[in-house]
Amino acid sequence: MKPRYLFRPAALCFLLALPVIAATPPDVWQKGVPFSFKYAGRESAQFLSSWSHADETVTADGGKILRRTYSDPVTKLRVIAEIRTFNDFAAVEWLLKFRNEGTSDSPIIEDIMPLDWAFAAEGNAALHHARGSTAQPNDYAPQTEVLKPGSVVHLQSESGRSSSGNTLPFFNLELGDHGVIGAIGWTGNWDATFSFAPSAKIIAAKAGMRKTHFLLHPQEEIRSPRILLLDWTGGNGETAQNTWRRLILAYYSASFAADPGPADAHNPAWLAWLTQVLQEYREVQPYFYGDFYPLLPYTLEKNAWTAWQWHVPQRNSGIVLLLRRPEALFTSMHLNLHAVDSDAIYEVETRTGLAKAPLQIMTGHTLKHLPITLPEKPSSVLLFYRRRT
Repeated sequence: MKPRYLFRPAALCFLLALPVIAATPPDVWQKGVPFSFKYAGRESAQFLSSWSHADETVTADGGKILRRTYSDPVTKLRVIAEIRTFNDFAAVEWLLKFRNEGTSDSPIIEDIMPLDWAFAAEGNAALHHARGSTAQPNDYAPQTEVLKPGSVVHLQSESGRSSSGNTLPFFNLELGDHGVIGAIGWTGNWDATFSFAPSAKIIAAKAGMRKTHFLLHPQEEIRSPRILLLDWTGGNGETAQNTWRRLILAYYSASFAADPGPADAHNPAWLAWLTQVLQEYREVQPYFYGDFYPLLPYTLEKNAWTAWQWHVPQRNSGIVLLLRRPEALFTSMHLNLHAVDSDAIYEVETRTGLAKAPLQIMTGHTLKHLPITLPEKPSSVLLFYRRRT
């Protein structure tokens, strides 16, 4: 197997002379140093290996945390990397802490890049991400930047808000039949740059907080943005995205077990409607924690249909939401569902508004390609399906 990743030093020209170091996100910290910064005007790659370092490993929920401390023997600056790995995901998360353990102010610390790493591109390369929010109809629209030798893609937030501007702080770097999905955990301005070397199949990635330039007084400490990377293989980016969803839901999402209780209002008709809406919401809500499949290409055109599928493998069930937009000419479409067993039997229920159609029994093959008709425009239909045991 060809080596897949290598670490990026300060200069891309120097990078091209280095051997490729095979490493996937979970073991990247065993192979090198995937971050960089400047200290007293010098790049960390020039001196960090001369600093003393110590490791401490503790058990964490679903994995382990390695605390690696680099110490400058002269100025007493400490750089502490907190690195988390997972038992059930090929992922790694880390952040950096800078602490002045000396008795005088530290030299200037600047250009902190908690992610400074390079990837070997073994096939067609592309950077997938989503727009941030500028209160426009195309907020969160999927974006793809094709990467070719010599190209550079720069992503950044705006106005001090991490999700404002041309992108969200998430990316999927496709490198042929494999890749890396990543996140930059920071509530303020951040930026990331992906550079494809002109004469080698190497993509350098740098990400961090924008414009770091400061000193630390004695005993002061700051931390960097958090980095999370997930390795994926097998050539299926859609499956990788759902693995990423499972990682985020398992370890980074709040869980709300409390029931909000029944609605309360003085208008009986409104109360009856609200009760129906809440009941349907409670039915639908668990599916949003399942795998997600866009069934049609993303578009804002008013003459198109939109269709999404959420599937929960543990329950062998899912939902499909279809929207016929105001100017869509076609009255019907055929589904092309994912994760449905063609040979199994399914119970299927369709809902238009809050009205429920009679339950249908059909094979998975029929369900996969079920025709849906919406005579009115705009209109929508919600479909529930469950495999019979």
